[in-house]
Amino acid sequence: MKIERKRVDLWDNLKFILILLVVIGHFADFLVTKSINMRRTYFYIYLFHMPLFIFIGGLFSKKTIDNKDYKKIVEYLTLYLIIIMIQAIFTLISGGMPNFKIFTTAGVQWYMLALFNFNLILMLLDRVDKKYLFIFSIILACFAGYDANIGDFLCLSRTIVFFPFFLAGYLLDQKKVIEFCKKRKVQILAIIFLIGTLLLCYFFIKDIYFLRQLITGRNPFIELSKYKRYGIIFRFLYYIVATLFIISLISLTPKNRIAITTWGRRSLSIYVWHYPIINLFFSKLNGYKLLKQTNTYLTIFPLALLLTIVLAQEVFEKPINYLKQIRYEKK
Repeated sequence: MKIERKRVDLWDNLKFILILLVVIGHFADFLVTKSINMRRTYFYIYLFHMPLFIFIGGLFSKKTIDNKDYKKIVEYLTLYLIIIMIQAIFTLISGGMPNFKIFTTAGVQWYMLALFNFNLILMLLDRVDKKYLFIFSIILACFAGYDANIGDFLCLSRTIVFFPFFLAGYLLDQKKVIEFCKKRKVQILAIIFLIGTLLLCYFFIKDIYFLRQLITGRNPFIELSKYKRYGIIFRFLYYIVATLFIISLISLTPKNRIAITTWGRRSLSIYVWHYPIINLFFSKLNGYKLLKQTNTYLTIFPLALLLTIVLAQEVFEKPINYLKQIRYEKK
């Protein structure tokens, strides 16, 4: 009889929070040129949401990697292609011409390809001391930004930049992570840190927004313009800041089952469906005109929450679960 792994509600709660922030961030991305508040929102969210998602991915990939379950990670490639095709279909519906690229990825599907890359790397380097690999991965990422040829092809740039977060998750024990983050002192410091960084982004966004090119993980340091020579310093500081965010968010996320827990379990289907719908909203449903007539903050957040909850319903999850399980079988 198959025994299901007992789910930890904290991670499902956190995944819902993160996927909601992903949706808000993509709404904000369409509006950053029109609203300084959207630039603040976008920048703050992008400081931590994908590093934390990837860290959680590393936490729960131990069995797959240690057992070298290559068939399991094919699911990521399947999802990668599914998202590309869904986006192409929605682009056709909106009257556009799909920019269909399989090997060069700049859209939201990069996350699936990156997860495949992360797992495959650790499977192939199973005999390498992971502690030394972790140190090397940070050093590599800090220098890789100086090579302008490393970009979106096979998600190479983001794979290099975000790999340390995945490896950290793989190396750490989730019970010890929770035990450390739930200490009272850590929780107090987490509140101070989150409020402090929020105020920093609010009051100094004009001074730090140029770092947007760095925190997405896909751009070389040359995009930092006059600060490009200091890219190695900015990236190392980014790792420190993102790590503090990871600790803070885990620390303050409820451990018990709450209203969002079930929705958090379906974060994958939300991730697959949300961006084409947002794109359609702005391209065909006069999204820009609608938001121009309202308070952007008061409209974007409820809209993003509504979309996230709707996409968390089982009807959207079932086709994704079916398609992602298509694997290669040995003859």
